[in-house]
Amino acid sequence: AIARNHTCTHLLHKALREVLGKHVNQAGSLVAPDRLRFDFTHFEKISESQLDEVERRVNEIIRANFAVEVLHKTFDEAKLMGATALFGEKYADVVRVVKIDDYSLELCGGTHLDFTGEIGYFRITTESSVAAGIRRIEAVTGEAADKILRQEKRELAKLRQMLNVSSGELLEKVKTLLEDNKRLLKTVSELNLKIVRYQINEVVNQAHTFDGVKIIATQVSSHNVEELKQIGDILRTKLGSGVGVLGSVINQKAFLLCVVTDDLIKQKNIKAGEIVSRLARIIGGGGGGHAHMAQAGGKDVGKLDLALAKTKDVVAEMIAN
Repeated sequence: AIARNHTCTHLLHKALREVLGKHVNQAGSLVAPDRLRFDFTHFEKISESQLDEVERRVNEIIRANFAVEVLHKTFDEAKLMGATALFGEKYADVVRVVKIDDYSLELCGGTHLDFTGEIGYFRITTESSVAAGIRRIEAVTGEAADKILRQEKRELAKLRQMLNVSSGELLEKVKTLLEDNKRLLKTVSELNLKIVRYQINEVVNQAHTFDGVKIIATQVSSHNVEELKQIGDILRTKLGSGVGVLGSVINQKAFLLCVVTDDLIKQKNIKAGEIVSRLARIIGGGGGGHAHMAQAGGKDVGKLDLALAKTKDVVAEMIAN
């Protein structure tokens, strides 16, 4: 299994240079019995189409069943042959050259197969960045690659069954469902904003006042941060003159949004960013923003009510100072 994955790293290296460019050089690798990992120089995320092409080329060479030869040459002879060497690596006078037909030629001391066809099948599982200018590809070969293929086939069959469509109709059906879901979420958001408008009217009428400044702190329902900001805009307009803090739970995370009217920013130097920064500590998070609007997020949902309750004290302290 190690030999299979090792030989495949040579094919992968060559395919990457063909698809991405000659600037690609190996920057590290891991060859394990169940997988391979290959780090290489490249300066941007690799597109899906590029990954597909790399995968296709590697599998093309596997199917060609090229012979894998191990040659022993002097280092100078290997260089004249055009063998790829690892940058910064020190080599002996006599080196081991792994030749895969006319496709790949690399200096390597590892264990290899006799023919590329013995790899069976190659499948990329992930592509990521590990450092500036260094990308990483993780992949599997042979039975492990076949296993992924079979799993995906089963999942696609389940999806077709659930959606009652053929393979050719599946993508269009998913696109339609996503568009429908987007429209429904928009409708729900619009309805929620209408409900919140009524709630805010009631909250503003019952606002606590300190030294002539209205202070509102209340929890609202919102589906995302953008919607919470819209509610904040509504509150700021309705306030006339005052400070408002909204709390909301979004995706199991606590959020706070603070709004301050312009007159209080100018006359009393009250800033939303300062208020929200202090309250954010209570919910185990952080945040900031502008003088008129600021937001914060935290992991401690259970302390959201406490943060809202502390709003009056925080604002009162700012006014007093």
